[in-house]
Amino acid sequence: MKKKFMAIFALLLAVVVTGYSVSGTYAKYTTTMESSDKARVAVWKVGTAFTIDLFDNTYDNGAVKSKGEETDKVVAPGTTGSYAFAITGGDELKPEVAYKLDVTVDQEKTKDDTERLRFWLDADSYDGASDKYASISELKSNLGNDLSVEKVEVGKNLNDALSNHTLHWEWQFSEAEKDTTDTGLGNAADGSTTAVEIGIKITATQLDTVE
Repeated sequence: MKKKFMAIFALLLAVVVTGYSVSGTYAKYTTTMESSDKARVAVWKVGTAFTIDLFDNTYDNGAVKSKGEETDKVVAPGTTGSYAFAITGGDELKPEVAYKLDVTVDQEKTKDDTERLRFWLDADSYDGASDKYASISELKSNLGNDLSVEKVEVGKNLNDALSNHTLHWEWQFSEAEKDTTDTGLGNAADGSTTAVEIGIKITATQLDTVE
């Protein structure tokens, strides 16, 4: 009986040893690591709108004044004006991507039925020897190229890109040889057929700068 018990004990011990040996064969290292990353979409918000404010309804303390509505703007001999380009909300809008600006002149909406206004860009006063916007046709041909920007750096808003540009105009008063022409324009004007209009479109487009 004792021998039988010893045999059973030896068999159980062998099973335990074998099981431990097999268990050790299938053991392995195990490590669990977790991580995450998050990104927001880069801000665009180049601008919302801009309004060209070249003309007025009153000049020189009432020496020239429209008789129409408050928003009924007029031009006449001796009047002058300017517009510094600005975009609504532009001071707060700083895109996080580089972009370009394409400025185009609306050929249909840009006209001078009087053919008497002269235009120039940036300079404080008109210089007939060098300024290229001596007429509406010259403005239509050149303004878009002069205002367009090939690359606006990241973080620079649209106002920054255009803030150094001001469009000026003038209907010269002292050209005596044009008195007859000017008088005829004034007599014929009815607020619709004889007018001056400037149309400009600004398009901002993100640049593909990813290598």
